[in-house]
Amino acid sequence: HEDCITEVKMAYVNFVNHCYVDTEVEMKEIYTSNHIWTLFENFTLDMARVCSKREKRLADPTLEKYVLTVVLDTINAFFSSPFSENSTSLQTHQTIVVQLLQSTTRLLECPWLQQQHKGSVEACIRTLAMVAKGRAISLPMDLDAHISSLLSSGTSCIAAAQRNASNYKATTRAFPRVTPTANQWDYKNIIEKLQDIITALEERLRPLVQAEL
Repeated sequence: HEDCITEVKMAYVNFVNHCYVDTEVEMKEIYTSNHIWTLFENFTLDMARVCSKREKRLADPTLEKYVLTVVLDTINAFFSSPFSENSTSLQTHQTIVVQLLQSTTRLLECPWLQQQHKGSVEACIRTLAMVAKGRAISLPMDLDAHISSLLSSGTSCIAAAQRNASNYKATTRAFPRVTPTANQWDYKNIIEKLQDIITALEERLRPLVQAEL
């Protein structure tokens, strides 16, 4: 939802990732459901916001953190999973795969992107590119040429992708954990927002409850 704050997005996506992507459970409904693809579409919107002004860094460190950690990790974890390789829903959502590739490529081109995050972005691009190639997904000529050039010259992205493919579970768990203080603030903020919503609902519903009594 457009009014959803970034902290809630982080908590929700981490929850979905842990329950449906980052677990050992054999029942992988998320790989046959449209829900994850709706999330991916929302990811592209948030990535576009971060890259809205390529030359100028967005004055929203929370959104930037969400995109560069939670979003990239979730994409990498999903498409690196063996369950994803056998997913038939991927064929019907090829457009979203292309959009994710376009979004990550634009993100990599931002001059303000720090070196510590470039490896994650490059790994995400390579993972998506390998999926597109393996599923014979047609890419726009300019995007295909750009990715081919990037992957052939960027040895760092190959190493990053290999690390991600073999350790994607550990990565998805570790990345969002920046510092205990930061996470405590995130969840405290979420709880406060939820309490505000509950209070507002109680005030609205009180007349109805009294009428019933």
